[in-house]
Amino acid sequence: MPSAVQTAANDTKTSGSKEIEDKIARIRTDIADLGKAVAGYGSDKADDLKAASEDALTQLKSELATLEHQVSAHVRQNPLRSLAIAAGAGVLIALLARR
Repeated sequence: MPSAVQTAANDTKTSGSKEIEDKIARIRTDIADLGKAVAGYGSDKADDLKAASEDALTQLKSELATLEHQVSAHVRQNPLRSLAIAAGAGVLIALLARR
């Protein structure tokens, strides 16, 4: 038969173990909540970056289309000069490629 001291020690050990288990459970819950918060923050940032990149792409496409129209109009106004520039650029590239 256990003595009163042993029973008290076992009760203390049991209540101490239970307390530690409760704290571990709370820590696990806190870590899970923190993980969800970090994931949500990362997802929000990714969405922001995606929207910004889509806006930049749209703007670049618009600027490229404008530049294309300007070049096309310039070539139509000065066809011989444009042909000479294109030929000169081709010769220069060929010379650089030979080396």
